[in-house]
Amino acid sequence: GTEPAKIWAGGIEKGEVFRGIGQGKSGTGKDSNEPLPAGTFRGYENTADLVLGPEHHHMIIADFDGPGNTGNSLATDIYFLRKKTGGNSSPVPLQLEGSIAAGDSGSGIWISRGGTHYLAGIATGRHYACYYAQSMYVNLGDPKISEWIQTVIPDIVLHR
Repeated sequence: GTEPAKIWAGGIEKGEVFRGIGQGKSGTGKDSNEPLPAGTFRGYENTADLVLGPEHHHMIIADFDGPGNTGNSLATDIYFLRKKTGGNSSPVPLQLEGSIAAGDSGSGIWISRGGTHYLAGIATGRHYACYYAQSMYVNLGDPKISEWIQTVIPDIVLHR
């Protein structure tokens, strides 16, 4: 009796808030320590600080804005690409600010459109540089990704 997730293939914009769910380790965000064990059910919210171009399948990047307005690592660099951003992201944490933790790969991120929640991305990885965490998410709105989904599940409805 459980309804399958509705998939959002319309993309996520820079600055848009999303909610993530996972079953990974967890911590307070004050440092890179994750004292809660893998398998901890958790939820968080974050902001799409950067959406890459088509050469990177519109991957969504979010940094962790820690307690006391620390963090904001996307103001200068995308660590895993060794690339300067030239932009800025807000250092202000959301009320439930969170990020991918060990064990969360493959979990979903969700957005709301008109009161309906849609699966919009998949947690794929993270990169730490000191205490600045950057999370990466597969964007289900990328045309090549949504096309691939339809080849695997031909009768799926993708929402835009």
